[in-house]
Amino acid sequence: MIVTVGESLVDIIGGKAFPGGSPLNVAAASSRLDSSAAYVGRISSDSYGKQILDMLIDDIVFFEPRLCNAAERTSSAMAVANEKGDVSYTFDFDGTASVNVTASQIRSGFESIADLQFLFAGSVSLALEPCGTSIEEVVLGLDEDVVVMLDPNVRTSVSSDMSSLRARIERLAVRASVVRFSSDDIAALYPGFSDEQTAGRMSELGVKNTIITRGSKGSSWYADGRVFFEPAIAVKPVDTVGCGDTFDGAVLHCLERIGFCRRDELSDENIRRILRFATVAATENCLKAGCNPPHLCDSEGLEKIDSLWN
Repeated sequence: MIVTVGESLVDIIGGKAFPGGSPLNVAAASSRLDSSAAYVGRISSDSYGKQILDMLIDDIVFFEPRLCNAAERTSSAMAVANEKGDVSYTFDFDGTASVNVTASQIRSGFESIADLQFLFAGSVSLALEPCGTSIEEVVLGLDEDVVVMLDPNVRTSVSSDMSSLRARIERLAVRASVVRFSSDDIAALYPGFSDEQTAGRMSELGVKNTIITRGSKGSSWYADGRVFFEPAIAVKPVDTVGCGDTFDGAVLHCLERIGFCRRDELSDENIRRILRFATVAATENCLKAGCNPPHLCDSEGLEKIDSLWN
C-alpha cells in the first residue's frame, strides 16, 4: 500500500475551495490510478474538513478515523493562477489541525494499515512545527523494507529558515529511495546549483533515484550515473495546481506495479516508462481546475502504458 503523511488543506481558487495539500493529493492520484492508498494526517471537524473526508471517501483513500474531527480549523492556501496557468500561493497554517500532529499520532495512523510498502513525505509540512519534527522522527524510524519517496515541494512564503529546512530534507534523503525536486525547489534549497549538481548531492547522501521536473521543459531521472529525459507534452493548462503531486502519485503507482523494493536497481526501460506515465498523468491533471488527477480507466494513454507492466 502507498501511504502519504503530512498536511491536508483547501486550495481557494476563484472563491471556490478544493481539497488539497501535497500528501493528500498524492494519495488521491495513486488511488485513481488503481493503487491502494492511505492518507495519515489530522483532519478538522469544520466544513472544509468534511469536504476533505468526502474526497478521501470518493477516491477510496483509506484514513485513520482517530485523526479526524480535530478541534482546530483546516489549513488553507489562496491560489492565484497567471495567464500561463502557473500558480502562486498564500498559506494559512497558524493553529490548524494538520500542523499540530505528533509522532505518536502518525504511528497510530499506521497501526490500521496492514501492508505499508511505500511512504510519501514532504511538502510544507517539513517546514512547520510540530509536524515537521514529528514526520522526520517517524520516517527515520521506519522498518528497513519500507520504500520512501521524498518531495520537498518548497514554498518560500512558508519556509523562513531555508538552511534548517535543507538540513532536514538531507537527513530524510538519506532514508529515501526516490527524491523529486522541481526547478523551484532547487532554486530555493541549492541556489546556483545545476540539475546535475543537485543530483550529485543526492547521490552523495545515498539516494539512488533523483527526479527533477521543470514544467514545460520536461523532466529528468538520475540513477547511478544514468540520466533519462522525458519532454513535456505541449498543452494549454487551466492551471498547474497539483501537477507535481499527480506526477508523484503516478511514480509511486508504477513502483508498486513493478514490485519495487528499497535496494532494487531500476532498469533503463522501467525508468523511461515511469517518466512517460507520470508526465501523461500530470499533463491530464493540468487540463482541469485545481488538483484533479486522472482516473486510469478514463485515460487511454495511461491505460496503454500501464498495460505494459503485465
